[in-house]
Amino acid sequence: MTLEKRLQPKPPASAMTREQAMYLLTTIYPKAPVPERIKAAIVCAQYHLNPLMRQLYLIPFNEGTPKETWVMVLGIKAIRQIAGRDRKYTYKDGPRVMTEAEQKSILGQAEPDRIWSITVLKDSDGNEYPGYGFWPRGVAAYGQDKGNSSINMAFIRSERNALDKMSPGALPDIEVSDETYAAINVPEALARGEKEVIRQGEIDIDELFGPAPEQEGR
Repeated sequence: MTLEKRLQPKPPASAMTREQAMYLLTTIYPKAPVPERIKAAIVCAQYHLNPLMRQLYLIPFNEGTPKETWVMVLGIKAIRQIAGRDRKYTYKDGPRVMTEAEQKSILGQAEPDRIWSITVLKDSDGNEYPGYGFWPRGVAAYGQDKGNSSINMAFIRSERNALDKMSPGALPDIEVSDETYAAINVPEALARGEKEVIRQGEIDIDELFGPAPEQEGR
């Protein structure tokens, strides 16, 4: 066994295959373009994510218009989960809004048109990783009608920046949001997804062994 193989992390028992993720994504987002579903399925399989566990979303913008686009978004808990596989960490400071003095000290100037946030992580070895992120002031955040806010988005971006510094190269370069405000009915999607997996399993069995024989008297 090579050193490279020994160092490969063992996938969790609940890890999904690309095919399983594709079944669920197709069930949850039937209107999403196939290429976007395929890309999302690859990400689910590569990073051991489950779209039914508030970890990955496909969000439509300009829906129903010629400019309609679908964007893959990860929940902040998914990013924490991926980073936490590398090392244990705690929050030394934040996430919180940066003061004007901090903006001038760290960024070189204060930016009143942006809400800046800071998050400082500390790993089990005592190393610290400051992260910074902003959201344009006055720009509505996705899910704002459900309670999300511009400040919360700034918090998420600063935390993501700190996690990137702590685990360089380990996190996918995908937009991150707060899964609390995602526009998806998880229980309903879970029920649809389970039915789809069962249905596909029955199809696979039929293809391998042929359809089940009719019971007598039916």
